[in-house]
Amino acid sequence: MGDGRLLELMNTFSNSELYRLVLCLAGLFLLFTLAAACEKKPEVPPEIYQVRALVRHLPEPDDARPEILVRHEAIPSFKNADGEVVGMETMSMPFPLADTGLIADLEVGDRVELTFEVSWHGDGNPLRVTAIEELPEGTQLAFETP
Repeated sequence: MGDGRLLELMNTFSNSELYRLVLCLAGLFLLFTLAAACEKKPEVPPEIYQVRALVRHLPEPDDARPEILVRHEAIPSFKNADGEVVGMETMSMPFPLADTGLIADLEVGDRVELTFEVSWHGDGNPLRVTAIEELPEGTQLAFETP
């Protein structure tokens, strides 16, 4: 369509009709832009890890956010939020509990194997202990950095 025909077409509309047409087109553009921005991202399953550890502290029964403090062995396969394997050295750290029943029979000084999940795409702490198994008495833990 040449420039002359476009001007001729535009002259068939009054100023208020052109104004409404431009507003409608801008509104549609905004609507489609917002719809694309609100598109749900695919759900990424949490990473699951197991690590052996020494129980250092147990939460009080009335703790609002119960955590178990442990000194754990290194986790060479640990991934960061970008999915890169970065590992995690041996350290003492708190782990939030999925269920306080997991620690019902534990005492400070027990050697355990923790199963925990890491979900970098949620709100709050990405770590959560989902299972704890007490290790046999006398189990030696390796706290040296590999």
